[in-house]
Amino acid sequence: MLRALSTCRNHGGYERLVEEPVNISLLDGKLKRAKSVPASVFGSSKSRKLGPELALQNISPAKPSSRKVSKSHPLFSLFNNRRKKKPTARPEFASQLNLSLTDNANNRYVHTGNLFDELPHRDLYSLNSQLASYSRDGNFLATWDLFSRIHSAFFELDAYTFSPVLRACSALPDTKCGRQVHALMIKTGTDLGTITKTALMDMYSKYGCLGESVKVFEEMEFRDVVTWNALVSSFLRHGLAKEALGIFRAMRRERVEMTEFTLCSVLKACAFIKAFRQGKQVHGLVIVMGRDLVVLGTALIDFYSNAGYISEAMKVYSCLSCRKDEVLRNSLIGGCVKHGRYEEAFLEGSRVLPNSVTLLAVLSACGHSGLVKEGQELFNSAREKYGLDPNQEHYSCLIDILGRAGLIEDAWCLFHDMVKIGVGPTAAVWAALVNACCLNLDVSRGEFAAKHLLELEPNNDGIHVLVSKFYASIDRWDVVESLRCNMRKKGLAKVLGGSWLDVS
Repeated sequence: MLRALSTCRNHGGYERLVEEPVNISLLDGKLKRAKSVPASVFGSSKSRKLGPELALQNISPAKPSSRKVSKSHPLFSLFNNRRKKKPTARPEFASQLNLSLTDNANNRYVHTGNLFDELPHRDLYSLNSQLASYSRDGNFLATWDLFSRIHSAFFELDAYTFSPVLRACSALPDTKCGRQVHALMIKTGTDLGTITKTALMDMYSKYGCLGESVKVFEEMEFRDVVTWNALVSSFLRHGLAKEALGIFRAMRRERVEMTEFTLCSVLKACAFIKAFRQGKQVHGLVIVMGRDLVVLGTALIDFYSNAGYISEAMKVYSCLSCRKDEVLRNSLIGGCVKHGRYEEAFLEGSRVLPNSVTLLAVLSACGHSGLVKEGQELFNSAREKYGLDPNQEHYSCLIDILGRAGLIEDAWCLFHDMVKIGVGPTAAVWAALVNACCLNLDVSRGEFAAKHLLELEPNNDGIHVLVSKFYASIDRWDVVESLRCNMRKKGLAKVLGGSWLDVS
């Protein structure tokens, strides 16, 4: 009851309830022996004021039925933000609300951000629940802030404390945070499980410290499939696809049971180095093992598409007996666009209710195949027919379509309409306008767009090349030379394209 009133910020009711003789109970001896942090370390002045009074209350063994009864209590609805017109629980059940209810509420409703700081008794379980909730919700700054504030108040931290903290550190820009946590783990001698060590591997990998990640892996006594998957992902993240395939072979030698995530990572590695034969072998392994093609179907389509075998990707798509979701369709549409199969991409996209990714892929197909009318109709119907609000990428794609078709006035009208409705132009939009002006020799507006583009992307080599191409089209060679000198001063260079050749 006290915790419920504190959670709802009803401090007046909190104080009135403390003045009454209430017997607050714990469920078992484990909770009785749990270490609690003094209220002075956390919370508001109310919790600090009431802390000593709560400590004077008698602690008696809990009744077995208290957990079951607590959910029927009227105050339980307050945790769920619901109001009940006719409460069914009796008032005497208030004395049976214990720490179990608080920990359950902490685990389920901790995303409000207020419950933990107002708890009069804070143990390690409540701390772990709060940290895990913040980490699950992607609130990594809050995870780190809470841990850095109060970790010294607990004498014993466990693996459940460090796992969400390591995940938060891997997402923060400061690498010192993760290294400090690792040092604390070593200093306190915490018994780390496989999950925590895997999180440590992932953190060092995202920091760019592949050697540290491998070192953690080698020091592990027990390695499960999640640990192996993390190592494969670490090498892929650093562009070492060949080495990732070597780890996969080591997994097979160790007879580690592979998951769908393992096979997806291996297919990604095969696509990266255009290892078609190895990818075909993985495809056969998928069929033999009877793995779920709902998950692996997209990975197989991406592999064949990136390896240059779009016909094989279309065969995989047609052979899938499962329900084809939008992710699967978008993968095939993107592959068709990449390989110049624009009509197939447009037809496949027109059969489904598009999302943002589908709309972008189909618009790209329309642009490359010259389907100007179809692209305009699809763009205009996105909001009216499908309830989609086009973003900057969609606008830049349609501007590119209009520019390629010689409709430069329509392209600029679309740009002004975009600005009027509050959609700010990005570098992609300005680049589409510069390219349209280059194709249609629109000098004044092209210079206007080029100026804004260089302001947004002053260190982008591709942008400098595009602007140079525009000025070269209007015979402004002095500006072209100035742009090239600027690129040399900044150390910018256009990355040369390359091709893979598989020699059997």
